Amino acid sequence: MPLATRRLLAVFFPAAAPPDEAGRMPAVPAPAVPPDLMAALPELPEAAARRRAPPPPPYRVLQEKLGTKLLHAWLQNRHQTLFPLALNLRNLDAEGRHLLVEMLAASARMASPQENQAGNGAEERAALVLSTLGGGAEDAERLAAALQQPHPLPELLEAVRAAGLGAQAYVAALLLAGRNARLERSWADYLAARFALPAELVLDLERRAASRRIRRMAR
Repeated sequence: MPLATRRLLAVFFPAAAPPDEAGRMPAVPAPAVPPDLMAALPELPEAAARRRAPPPPPYRVLQEKLGTKLLHAWLQNRHQTLFPLALNLRNLDAEGRHLLVEMLAASARMASPQENQAGNGAEERAALVLSTLGGGAEDAERLAAALQQPHPLPELLEAVRAAGLGAQAYVAALLLAGRNARLERSWADYLAARFALPAELVLDLERRAASRRIRRMAR
């Protein structure tokens, strides 16, 4: 078989290429790699090390370290930062004050009728909670009117949710509820579920509100 034929067979059909007279397979030169393919190949570690960017300046490293520490500290105390227990109605706008007063009245109406008829009932404690939240005379009048003519509950809950005051309304319900008031505690649990408050936030607010509830008067 001619030498040219054996080389062609070795290139296209290596297994079918016959050996030469000495029993050796014909040497086939390695195909050249196109330049565009060479550019697409990944760099070797040595070449990548030579092209590596210089290290960042010291002040940039310090900024990243401080930023990481600040973010970690904020995440650990985000509930106290975003949802402070010390609510102050004077820090809210008129609409927010009105909504929280209406929610306080709704929470007071969730107490049993027997409790409201007794001394230091839910309505009296609602007035005390309002005063601790920084409510003034106008807020007290609004609370008294809301206790007599309450706002429709579905519309009120939706307005509170849209205003982003769900956690504040839950805190007001916690401050009003007693330790053994099952009905009021069930109402507070409903508010937590209605406003989709995270379980971690609910536990934190419950812990911080435990020592600030308005206690019932001894009967």
